[in-house]
Amino acid sequence: MITQQRDRSVVRAAAQSHRDGKLLTKELRAGLDVAMSMAFADAQSKVHHQSGALLASGRHGTSVRDDGETWIGYMAWGGASAGSSADAGIYEMALGGEHDWLRDSWAYDEAIEETIDRHIRKHLR
Repeated sequence: MITQQRDRSVVRAAAQSHRDGKLLTKELRAGLDVAMSMAFADAQSKVHHQSGALLASGRHGTSVRDDGETWIGYMAWGGASAGSSADAGIYEMALGGEHDWLRDSWAYDEAIEETIDRHIRKHLR
């Protein structure tokens, strides 16, 4: 079983016109990558640690698609190599409360949106 938070696209940036016509600049991607890394570090700090398998199975990454118009960030846990103890941890996550290591995912979304907004404001002066 794999739990993921993914597919955050740069929709608002696409609605704006940049001077150079490039929607997802290297600067914006770097900022989004930092936001995703910080979100993953926060989520990892809340993962169930009983056996360590779930924590060890955590991974994250980013990519750009649609000719530079869409940024995708993901976090994932579990999978075949993580074993049944990771599946048990993921089941506990579904129970909510302190077991839900993505309970603050709204804050991760906000950090991504703030990064996009800051970039747009900077480049639309």
